[in-house]
Amino acid sequence: MAQVLARTAISGEVRPGFAMTPRETRFARQLLASHPNIWLFRVHQRRFAGDFAAVDMSAPRWTERLWFAVDLKLGAPVRLGRGSAGVQLLRVPELGSMLREAQICTTDPILATGDGGALAKWIGRRGRLEP
Repeated sequence: MAQVLARTAISGEVRPGFAMTPRETRFARQLLASHPNIWLFRVHQRRFAGDFAAVDMSAPRWTERLWFAVDLKLGAPVRLGRGSAGVQLLRVPELGSMLREAQICTTDPILATGDGGALAKWIGRRGRLEP
């Protein structure tokens, strides 16, 4: 799992491929500060599986936890599905396999793209699109 996913660290030494831009760091900080039930994983940037995997840990059974494959798009509205991300979410099924193997979650991912601030709020509402 370490070759594709890394638990998000806001500071400290980061391996190549897992470093975050300032915009990605803002997203991670906003999401984790306002939603402590979320576990956030950084996706290796050469794996074509988005920028982050966000797992809602509020369900007590790991087989019922929601997770989101997230690809940040500056200034874009929240959009669902592979269509808005092109190849950036091509290998998300690999992430799902890794999360299952680690017994973190088993559900199918919700594919989401958009601006970091909008996505952080949206994920915190457990993926409901209403305002």
